[in-house]
Amino acid sequence: GVLIAPPGLGLLEEMENKLHVDLTKTSLADLSEVLPQFLLENFNIAKDITLTLKETEINLKIYDSIYKNLYSAEKNLKSVGILGCPLASAVACAIAKVSGKPVIIQKYRISLDGKTVEIQYTIVEGKGE
Repeated sequence: GVLIAPPGLGLLEEMENKLHVDLTKTSLADLSEVLPQFLLENFNIAKDITLTLKETEINLKIYDSIYKNLYSAEKNLKSVGILGCPLASAVACAIAKVSGKPVIIQKYRISLDGKTVEIQYTIVEGKGE
């Protein structure tokens, strides 16, 4: 196997340092309320961010991100579909840390104007849970 550091790991570490919080002691509901506003106010990497929860499915919507061009058809970056941009990856890492379970970027969608990226994450439930 190959071990790849998530592209958002540095951003996640910076978030934890600035928040002064241990994400392993945070709930997903709290994360979905705090994280979007924190990212907007402290990193200025998008115009707006929403994070919604539906049991083991989590949806991230990023409006006008500095990373939106990574998702363009012209770039054709296969890694973005698997690992996400640094922002999507950092959110996946945060979800994994909070839930204590692996997280998969299930799919992503780009708006027709290319300004909005929607990412669907799935928390992987173990057998017998």
